[in-house]
Amino acid sequence: MIHVTDGQSDKILDFITYKNIIDDNHRQSLKDNLETYEMRVRGDKPYNEHLGKHNRVIIPAEDNGYKEFVITEFEKYRDTEGLKSEVYASASYLLLKKAKVINPQSFKDQTPSLAVSHATNGTEWVPGIIEGKGTRSFNIEKHTNPYAFFKDHCERV
Repeated sequence: MIHVTDGQSDKILDFITYKNIIDDNHRQSLKDNLETYEMRVRGDKPYNEHLGKHNRVIIPAEDNGYKEFVITEFEKYRDTEGLKSEVYASASYLLLKKAKVINPQSFKDQTPSLAVSHATNGTEWVPGIIEGKGTRSFNIEKHTNPYAFFKDHCERV
């Protein structure tokens, strides 16, 4: 089952059962850090009114848990089999690129939880359970964003 949520409030607006999904494709690229989800669904169902841009779809992850995507494109069309809708969505974590600007600064002896809290403070994101030991110092030399901060500093660990 796929849940459709409001892009502003995160309220569940509707859901799409598997029988209404004609096809779907989840792509995740470690090479360029892009993750997308595309689906084609029956277009004559109530959930279609919620498939507009910036709402979100929550899909089951391949292993455990769920993945959230932001709808970037939505198209309705009719073919010989009836009304259909196509949805294109990008991973919601990519919104961290525009969530806020992190100014140049230094952090001394930061635990993983504290570093993540600094990067996400003032955004819609709230750190979950972070299992990490020790501390690390960070020197941010130029303006950046939370996504770039995580990408840059996590690759060096």
